[in-house]
Amino acid sequence: IAGDNAVNGDEAEAGFAITGTGEPGATITLTNGSSNVIGTSIVNSNGTWSVAVDEAAIAAMGEGPETITATATDLSNNVSTPTTAEIIVDTMVPAAPTVTVNADGTEITGTGEPGATVEIDTNGDGIPEYTATVDENGDYTVDTSGDPLINGETVTATVTDPAGNTSEPSSTAAPGDETAPAAPTIDTPIAGDNAVNGDEAEAGFA
Repeated sequence: IAGDNAVNGDEAEAGFAITGTGEPGATITLTNGSSNVIGTSIVNSNGTWSVAVDEAAIAAMGEGPETITATATDLSNNVSTPTTAEIIVDTMVPAAPTVTVNADGTEITGTGEPGATVEIDTNGDGIPEYTATVDENGDYTVDTSGDPLINGETVTATVTDPAGNTSEPSSTAAPGDETAPAAPTIDTPIAGDNAVNGDEAEAGFA
């Protein structure tokens, strides 16, 4: 299951196959931790078998650790010793993280699901410029001092849990330039007297 033996929401929705090997012609019976049958399969002539696992079968397992058991029954109705595999069902999408940029744009901090991976996009292209792991207290910190965020950038963060479930995004604005510009000057070189006469009015001036 994506190489991690954990079933996430996308995998549960799409379904997947549990495969193995056995005696050709034998019937494989796959059950969950409550001894409910997930499915059966006949072992192929090359000694392999496959059982499809759909969303309903995952829902029947419930969230958390699950023991999958396989037995083989040969053509003479002899039943093998059971073989087990441990998986984790985690189909819950984590809550969106919080995200804050400090006043000088040199650090991003926030909270999220402990153990989840935070991905942070700072330029709106959908590709994360920074990643971090949420610590056991639910906090994360990203150092941006090498490229401070001081131009009002939109900073977007998501968290992905160890099973591969990704949260909705959270966004905040980085600090911007809040310094008012210097007051402008006005030059009125109107024949040096700041008075507009008829000729100047007719000709115009700058």
